[in-house]
Amino acid sequence: MKEYYLRVGREKEEGVPVAWMWTCTPSELVRGLGLNLFTVEYHSGFLCGREGFHRYLEAAEQAGYPRDACSFQKSYHGRSLLGEQPMILPPDVLVASTSCDSSPRGLLLLA
Repeated sequence: MKEYYLRVGREKEEGVPVAWMWTCTPSELVRGLGLNLFTVEYHSGFLCGREGFHRYLEAAEQAGYPRDACSFQKSYHGRSLLGEQPMILPPDVLVASTSCDSSPRGLLLLA
């Protein structure tokens, strides 16, 4: 995973745009446009494997996110609300499908 993010970072410096997307968005469409992918849930899942991720859920819930909302998305928002956003590349474009209620709005809040 580390190598992927390093490569995407180098390519972004060379002008290849980064697209933030959710898991259910067809990656073939994004890749077909020549964009590099950053899938928020995958990264969130990786980070949730670390201790203390429940406090991110609590921060998001205190900010008004429903308790039954997607845990991966909610924990990512909680990290951001606490100012602990992991070092990730800023998006050039946001891509979301309607397969998950919070996907489109969630990407806008994170960006």
